[in-house]
Amino acid sequence: MMRHDWSDAGKKAVFFIIFVLFSFLLFRDEGYSSEKIVERVAVRSSLDKSVVVVRFNFLFQYVTHSPRERGDYLEVHLKPVFAGERTVPSGFRETVSWEPTESVPLEEVYLEIRSPVDYVLIFRFARSVVFGEIKGSADLRAIYLTLPLEGQRMAVSPGRPPLPVKKGMEQEVREKTLPKDRFVINLLAARKKFSPEEVPVLEPMKGYTVYVREIQVKGETWYQARLGFFSTREEALRVLRKISEKFPGPWVSKVSVEERLKYGPPPKEAKEEGPPEGKKKEEGVIPAPEKVTEKAGRKVVTGEKLDNLMREAKREFTAKNYRRAIQLFTKILESPDERYRKEALELLGVARERNNQLAHARAIYESYLQEYPEGPDAERVRQRLKTLLTAYATPREKLRKRKREKEEGKWKPELFGSFSQFYTRDESFTDVEGTVLNISELSSDLDAVARLKKKGKEVGIETIIGYDWDFTDEGESEFRASELNVFGKQNNPYASFVIGRQSYSSGGVLGRFDGGAFSYQLASRLRLNLVGGFPVLSSSQGLETDRWFYGVNTDIGTLGKSLDINLYFLDQRAGSLTDRRAVGGEARVFFKKATFFTLADYDISFRTANILLFVGNWFLPGGTTINTSVDYRRSPLLTLTNATIGQTVTKVEDLLSTYTEGELKNLARDRTPVLRSGTLGVSTPVSRKVQLSLDATVSELSGTPASGGVDAVPGTGVEFFGTFQVIGSSLIKTGDIGIVGVTYSDTSTADRYGLSINTRYPLRRSVRLNPRLRLEYSRDDDGTGKDWTVAPSIRLDLRYRNRATFEIEAGWEWVRSEENGLTQRDTSYFVTGGYRVNF
Repeated sequence: MMRHDWSDAGKKAVFFIIFVLFSFLLFRDEGYSSEKIVERVAVRSSLDKSVVVVRFNFLFQYVTHSPRERGDYLEVHLKPVFAGERTVPSGFRETVSWEPTESVPLEEVYLEIRSPVDYVLIFRFARSVVFGEIKGSADLRAIYLTLPLEGQRMAVSPGRPPLPVKKGMEQEVREKTLPKDRFVINLLAARKKFSPEEVPVLEPMKGYTVYVREIQVKGETWYQARLGFFSTREEALRVLRKISEKFPGPWVSKVSVEERLKYGPPPKEAKEEGPPEGKKKEEGVIPAPEKVTEKAGRKVVTGEKLDNLMREAKREFTAKNYRRAIQLFTKILESPDERYRKEALELLGVARERNNQLAHARAIYESYLQEYPEGPDAERVRQRLKTLLTAYATPREKLRKRKREKEEGKWKPELFGSFSQFYTRDESFTDVEGTVLNISELSSDLDAVARLKKKGKEVGIETIIGYDWDFTDEGESEFRASELNVFGKQNNPYASFVIGRQSYSSGGVLGRFDGGAFSYQLASRLRLNLVGGFPVLSSSQGLETDRWFYGVNTDIGTLGKSLDINLYFLDQRAGSLTDRRAVGGEARVFFKKATFFTLADYDISFRTANILLFVGNWFLPGGTTINTSVDYRRSPLLTLTNATIGQTVTKVEDLLSTYTEGELKNLARDRTPVLRSGTLGVSTPVSRKVQLSLDATVSELSGTPASGGVDAVPGTGVEFFGTFQVIGSSLIKTGDIGIVGVTYSDTSTADRYGLSINTRYPLRRSVRLNPRLRLEYSRDDDGTGKDWTVAPSIRLDLRYRNRATFEIEAGWEWVRSEENGLTQRDTSYFVTGGYRVNF
């Protein structure tokens, strides 16, 4: 994924082309695709971590993820809250674009549907990364993936520019003074300054160092508490698990050598030797700094020998033999006789400075001022330190800063996205019909964002369109548009708008529409949202104005640090009739160990509840998660237009010549069944590489009575669906994933049993093989029929750098059916292949 700037001429051309496509496609009468599931992906970086935020147009519960700790490939398993509302086929994939950042080596994000209750969000990275906290949002519309930035930032005191460490660092520093224990736990951060003494010290933290460092985040000063230092990540993680209840969201980082030496104890067996003979010193080379302390296990001198050593050290210093002087002053400082310590410490710093070991010199001067903060000698050392630091606050850097500030005030054009083309062929053979070509189609998709951006503001156009070229005899080619809109937003105060085709999943709007959405932050805890437009309900619908709606909703919170509320009113019209008039709200409660979400939608025109939903998630020690939901809803959503179901007309106003408005309401109620369901899921790791997942759902869809010339439809009765999965990662090779799943369902028509095996094996970092196998057996409840299914498939992904992906997949399905003593065999195969290019 790349982000490009372009010239003024190119910029105008791109905006013009997208605008023409926007106008042309929005008013076409050809079909559009089903609703896009993923709304957007964004990357936010701050406080030594990056957070990848994936927002959805529908509600999802987080179930589990694999691998647990690190890798260049990550699968996040999700469960849709309204699984029965959409009929998206298993195997469906949706790839999304995002604005690339330097802080996260993210290469690809896509959603894969493996079953009606298992949606998998997949991340691919350019290299192996450490996974921090992975969780779902309290409103069930987002997933947050935290990636610690391991030691990428360096602690800097106020007014002190970072001293760069260049290639060519002295061998002495690389091999002899580098400490090994450089892992820390990030405990907490705040804008208000605090001291290490204010950080609570739990029993597992004893024996380690708590320190507070000052950092700059987007121009703001923050203070961050860390616990160190650990020799391995595993050691740090063991302590992290024991203290995570007290400190919300801690994560492990690997810090720079400079930070380790500045805040921690001296490294074991560190030696104070100069660079090797014949090693050329490089100007401006800044190795990691040192701590000046006594070293155990080495012979020290006292008395007359110490006097002689001091005289020799001064002679070597005067003769500008700084390498030898450094060795001698260091040996003097190791002596328990401190007669010469003060003078030797200062001269050691000067020798290091003149030997071009500037970071060492800085650390020595700072150590001197800590031990001897008063007096004329201290002022002299303080001036040396100031001069050393000022040398790096160059006018060039000041010019760069002014240039950056000037650039931040200008509008900067950006374009990013992807283009893909995939061909799919599906053919089947049955004993009765012979060979049938089901699909022969080339799909072309463009996902692009073109925008102008400057500090705190942005405007642009989002375009997610496609064209399906159908090669079958009876097929029809069609355009598709998932998102086609103009957007803009600003911060301080927050305000945003989106105009065009878009998806909206709150405020009573639960789907796609053509129109506008506007938001404005009235106060720190109050945001006003306005929305209006024309509903888009089917893939065959273009811009239609027969039905329209408007609504207002408010976001309130966060209240009491754990409660967000959304209240809304929505009025939808069908011509001159009230199609839907709803009031409702959402409440989101979030704690460290649990989150709860409720949604209620009440139609004041029909005087009945449309939706009553409760979702709960619990996070237990050891990584175990429990999720549950209880759902009551009209399916589909109750509107007056539902009265047209089973009729020969599509507009409810056309029925006014036959029925009154009251009778139309009764017909709409009759055509809208009630869905009741409850789910319970548990996921738990049994080791670092293996985890178990269990999910159970009970549901019932009511029947509908006969009325208005439409026959009655019986209800399903109580149905049960169960899934058990064993998920393993890095079992054979680092980066592999294997999933074995067992399914069972007891529906109103049949009992079904299934076994699936899904594996991903990295042949190389850029080449992945994905073999799969699905076995199913079903038996009709009346005992008249049985089915056996065997379906193997294999997929190959090849990635070229960060620009292109090539994919090919092939599969075969064999079905043997027995019904009333007759046997039928059906076979089918499919092949799909194509490419995706990021820009």
